[in-house]
Amino acid sequence: MKSDPGPGEKSGITRNKDTSDKDLIAELEIRVAFLENELRLKHDQTVLDIAERDQAIEKLAEKERFLRNIFECIKDGISVLDKDLNILQVNPAMEKWYGHVTGKKCYQAYHGRSEPCEPCPSIRAIKTGSTQSGVVHDLKGWREIYAFPLVNDRGEVTGVIEHVRDIDERKQAQEALRESEEKYRRVVEAANEGIWIIDRDMRTTFVNDRMSSMLGYTMEEMAGKKIEDFTSDSYLDVLNSDMEMHRRGVKVRHDFQFRRKDGSDLWCMVSATPILDDKGVFAGGVAMITDVTERKRAEEAVRFANAYNRSLIEASIDPLVTISPDGKITDVNMATEVATGISRDDLIGTDFSNYFTDPDMARKGYKKVFEEGSVKDYPLEIRHRDGHITHVLYNASIYRDESGIVIGVFATARDISERKRAEEALVEAKAQAELYLDLLGHDINNMHQIALGYLELARDVSPVAGKSEFLDKPIEVLQRGAQLIQNVRKLRKLKEGVFQTQEVDVCGVLSDVRREFGAVPNKAITLNTNGRERCIIRANELLHDVFANLVSNAIKHTGDRADIAIDLDVLEDHDREYCRVMVEDNGPGIPDDFKDRIFNRMLRGTTKAKGMGLGLYLVKSLVESYGGRVWVEDRVSGDHTKGARFVVMLPTV
Repeated sequence: MKSDPGPGEKSGITRNKDTSDKDLIAELEIRVAFLENELRLKHDQTVLDIAERDQAIEKLAEKERFLRNIFECIKDGISVLDKDLNILQVNPAMEKWYGHVTGKKCYQAYHGRSEPCEPCPSIRAIKTGSTQSGVVHDLKGWREIYAFPLVNDRGEVTGVIEHVRDIDERKQAQEALRESEEKYRRVVEAANEGIWIIDRDMRTTFVNDRMSSMLGYTMEEMAGKKIEDFTSDSYLDVLNSDMEMHRRGVKVRHDFQFRRKDGSDLWCMVSATPILDDKGVFAGGVAMITDVTERKRAEEAVRFANAYNRSLIEASIDPLVTISPDGKITDVNMATEVATGISRDDLIGTDFSNYFTDPDMARKGYKKVFEEGSVKDYPLEIRHRDGHITHVLYNASIYRDESGIVIGVFATARDISERKRAEEALVEAKAQAELYLDLLGHDINNMHQIALGYLELARDVSPVAGKSEFLDKPIEVLQRGAQLIQNVRKLRKLKEGVFQTQEVDVCGVLSDVRREFGAVPNKAITLNTNGRERCIIRANELLHDVFANLVSNAIKHTGDRADIAIDLDVLEDHDREYCRVMVEDNGPGIPDDFKDRIFNRMLRGTTKAKGMGLGLYLVKSLVESYGGRVWVEDRVSGDHTKGARFVVMLPTV
């Protein structure tokens, strides 16, 4: 059997001599079946190809509808151009902006030009075959254009699709921002204050010209450097503290010290504000910085002047004080603190008159200054907190502010305590001189007159009768004169400090006095030490004169007969131990009128205390020099005629 004829072969049956009719018929049947099968297969393939084509066309139409929807819904403008820049198609957004423009040149429709724009993103896309972009200003405003080339199957650019975005508002905002930035930059550059901006790492991102010039750098030299690179070493801790405050979102404002390029210091007032990001995290800071070097110099000059003035005030040994119009102390020097015993802080704000023995007089004094402008040598007494008194003379005057308004009184107190003591010493010296003059002119003169009177009588009597009496009296009188002169000498030496104190046993001194006067006829002297063998005090050799004078006076002024008792004991008085000695007699006593005056240097015009003056004055002077005291009282309370009792109190050791 022959195979099927190939293409181009004739579809026929060849019969040879051996082929029967039956075989021929069978072969024909096979060939017919083959042809029928082949026709059926070709028909089925044709039907299949038509169905696929219809499906492809439907998908293409669906895709076209999808793209058309996108094309029409895009809010930005879409413009399809051929390579000659003819507008083939636009979307509704472009029609809304420019109207019906299909068929027109793009530069005519969009820009109102007769020639293509230069530079034009679409022309560049057609020439280069790549996407191009640019910003142009057309009839409707600012537009941002992206040009996408259209390429055919052969790789040829046949046109371009323009994607047009309206950026007019953005450009206006950018222009407004640029103008605003320019305006603020001019302000920043013209500002007299330095402006400094740093990032979160403290690095400089911006400084204005004023800031860089204050430090002696250029803006370029400062850019990127940390702020600590321009800070004085002594203020690095302050800077670190400020940065910690910034990280917590806290502003700072204070004086600060920078270091200039030449190494000198720059004093500034820094007002810094932290910059925080959207999450509140520190992102940097901006500071306004004012050069306060001149202010610092002025402050330093004021501090120096104040320190100089304060040193002058403190250098004064006199108390100085300033007083407000309402009488309050506004300032004092150290001498005032010493005079009052009160600190400066405690004195300031208190009443000036509170620190004087006579507050009313002090108040009148400063008011007089406000009324008259000044006072001179105004006497007052400052009272120390421990009670000590300082005699002063105040000289004061008003002072004014810059506008001439009186704002206070400046007063200085001259301590005249030494002068007062000198005056008192002068008075005392004068009193001593008068004492000596009185003694010479009165007591000794009287004694001499008495002695001369007795001697004249002795001259006129017979050699035997009564002559011894007339001679004994002058001798007694002359002895009293000699004792008087001796007491004056002792007083003078006591005043001059000739006698030095030492420990003295009072019991021993009293025993000596009793022994000295114990032999006087009809004058019984007893000594009672109450069992004490010793009683030690600080005194000098004149302690004997104290008790000798008291006993001698008792002997002289108690008549022909008398009992004289000396009593010693020890007692406490005001938390201090004293040795008490009492000398009492049963003589005529001392009237109350004379008890307070009996220790004066002399009494005149009285017979009751005749001759006692200087001796008791010496006793009082000596006892007080030993830190003790002496007084007289009645031996029998309330009846001075029953005798006197002299009491001496001396502190023991």
